[in-house]
Amino acid sequence: MKVNNVVTLDINSLSFDAMGIGKLDGKKIFVTNALPGEKIKAKIVQVKHDYAVGQVEEIIKRSPERNNGENDQWAKDGFDNLANLKYEYQLKFKHDRIMELLKQAGLADIKVKDTVPSPKQVGYRNQRLVYVRNYHGQLEFGFLKPYTHEFEPVDNFLTTDKQLSKVLMGIRDILREMKIPAYDPKTNTGFIRNVDVRRSNKTGEIMVILVTRQKDRPDLPRLYALLTEKMHDINGISMNYNPHQTEKIWGSSDIPLWGVDYLTEEINGLKFQISPQSYFQFNSLQAPVVRDIAIKEADIQPDDVVIDAYSGVGTIGLLAAKKAKEVRGIETVVASVRDARRNAENNQIDNAKFFKGNADQVLARWNKQ
Repeated sequence: MKVNNVVTLDINSLSFDAMGIGKLDGKKIFVTNALPGEKIKAKIVQVKHDYAVGQVEEIIKRSPERNNGENDQWAKDGFDNLANLKYEYQLKFKHDRIMELLKQAGLADIKVKDTVPSPKQVGYRNQRLVYVRNYHGQLEFGFLKPYTHEFEPVDNFLTTDKQLSKVLMGIRDILREMKIPAYDPKTNTGFIRNVDVRRSNKTGEIMVILVTRQKDRPDLPRLYALLTEKMHDINGISMNYNPHQTEKIWGSSDIPLWGVDYLTEEINGLKFQISPQSYFQFNSLQAPVVRDIAIKEADIQPDDVVIDAYSGVGTIGLLAAKKAKEVRGIETVVASVRDARRNAENNQIDNAKFFKGNADQVLARWNKQ
């Protein structure tokens, strides 16, 4: 088996990341846009010692669980491996994946409830990060295809909030108008590497982060003047400086350019400030539902000490602090720890503390105390 070979496969199952799995000559083949029960022709794009990766070339026999061909391109490109699956089966896949993880951890006896559907199935993401590249002589926004790292331009963002998608296309058009050069990873040249946009579901505020190879350009003031003139919902523009020839997206320093350098979101009466490199639940409409379930199922008592591992900007931990004696949050990302501490202070919550570190290591240290 070699790269670019086209093989015929029967797909038997889905992988952890929702790729179809078939077998050939005793070797597993992971295929984007393939579903269990399907017979396909796949083009091999990567070959390893014990597995290979392929892309669907032709579907010979279609699964009845396939989403009637809608949104197949997103699954085909590997940008959303579940886009080809009817929503009820997406929910089942997520449920089964949790069960499998528990089984692997020796916790198969734990009951897993049904996955709670999202209020919106498309257009729900409040954040979208894109790559910026020169494609056929023109600056484009898009993604890197999994395993091949081939750049694919995108101008229709299936799962992203419509207002954010509009802002992204507006930023792209302004960058083209100003002839700002896109990043070239092969030569480590060009200026703009990535664009990240985030929107608060509560306030409608939008934050724009420009990931750049250089710290400055003479036309930067004109750039953010045009952005704020044409898109009035933007409340802050920041620059993240990453000069290195690396696959890592984020550099170490964030530089405020205009407005505020954070986004404000609200959940269950608490306000959360989110800085450029901090993680926040992408599905703003589902976030309160998830947190309500977590707090309810935890059945927190007034004398409890709650550990919030992977605490992010403190959303679950600060909500739990209303019921608990004490909350301790653990997070590896410095910016998120800083945001969580600031959010505790801003919400006048004094029984929640947040610590930087690996959750396993910090918990082991606390256990010895």
